[in-house]
Amino acid sequence: AYPKCDPPISPFADDLKVFSDYMRVTAIKFGPYKGGQALYVATRGHTGNNGDMGIFRVSYTGPLYSTDDVSSNGDGDSVLEIIAAPAPAPVPAANRPPKAVLTADITLGFPPMTVNFDATESFDPDTDGKGFALRYEWDFEGDGYPDESVSGPAVKHTYTKSGIYFAYVTVYDSQGAGDVTKIMIEVERAPPQPLIIEPDEDASFAVGDPIRLVGAGIDAEGGPPLPDRSFTWEVRMHHHEDHYHVIMEPTVGNHLELPAAPGPMDVESAKDTHLTVLLTVTDDTGLSMTTKTILRPKMVDLLFVTVPSGLILDVDGVEYTSPVALTTWENHRFEVEAPTQRKDTSTTQSRDESTTYIWESWSDGHAQLHDFVAHSSSRNTGATALVANFKILPFGIPSTEAASSTSSIRSNQGDDGSVSGAIASAVFIAIGAAG
Repeated sequence: AYPKCDPPISPFADDLKVFSDYMRVTAIKFGPYKGGQALYVATRGHTGNNGDMGIFRVSYTGPLYSTDDVSSNGDGDSVLEIIAAPAPAPVPAANRPPKAVLTADITLGFPPMTVNFDATESFDPDTDGKGFALRYEWDFEGDGYPDESVSGPAVKHTYTKSGIYFAYVTVYDSQGAGDVTKIMIEVERAPPQPLIIEPDEDASFAVGDPIRLVGAGIDAEGGPPLPDRSFTWEVRMHHHEDHYHVIMEPTVGNHLELPAAPGPMDVESAKDTHLTVLLTVTDDTGLSMTTKTILRPKMVDLLFVTVPSGLILDVDGVEYTSPVALTTWENHRFEVEAPTQRKDTSTTQSRDESTTYIWESWSDGHAQLHDFVAHSSSRNTGATALVANFKILPFGIPSTEAASSTSSIRSNQGDDGSVSGAIASAVFIAIGAAG
């Protein structure tokens, strides 16, 4: 069996140096020299500039006695002379082509689509990666015809037509060597652009007004205007942000008319209600786009008053204590009623007493329950007032006294239903009370 121990190590190992850090022997061979032989050594070095790369010859030259060239071992033996062959002249490296690198900030969109191209990361390997000596040639359409209007490493181009394009950049170095790369640009077909001409965005309407619907459809890529069959109109009534009622179902055509604008759902929500007109245009490829405009109603301020004040009125199905100020759409028609009612007139001195009030007349001359149309006031710029006159029938008062009270109220109303005299004063007071 072989010994199980480490191999011996030379005591000179620590001082042993086979070759220098700057010279590497690659081959050793004997060859002819002056009728004899010499040892030829091939080496390589890091740079080859200091005699450390080339072919060296080691030959015997006989005894030498010059102290500059001889190293004696004390017994007169000669040493070997080392003659270095000159290193071959370096061969210039071949020019390497640059490397083209291309990016784009957007590669998918609709026309007109402006793309910013960037080739600044392109480099020349013969200039330590720096591309300052590079020249750039751009072909944005991929048709083989470079765009001579641009030449820098960072450029932009606008695509006005839909399609799939390959944008190319060719990078050249100072010796004419080049490299080319490309990037794909997808320009989707843009949908047509709808335009509402009527109603105008600043237009307003009253209930019953006709509403004309006129629009235009524009081809985003410069084609002819779209025909009327490409238009679809719809009218909605919005009385909450997320809720609406369809007033006109989607209707194909152009130059249409909604015969009569509707009224609001009720007086209470009229202030927060409007109409929305929508126009959708569709081209022959099926692409479509919708636009809309908000149509605001003309508003009328109303004031409802009772004589005496503080009684209950029913306005569009809602009971209010007079005086009450309301706002609704011009020409809005709704019901008003002055119901017979009993009002508590108890005091600290007299308890459990009440008074019955019976409607007698309206200032507009209509019935106790009737339709009221909200018109703007023709006499002033303030609110339009409607006054309800009541008979007062307290318990224990003879009917003749009640009739006298009724006659007194009637005498303050004009023949045309307008408010005058004491009632006008009551309206004035009521306006102040209603704010």
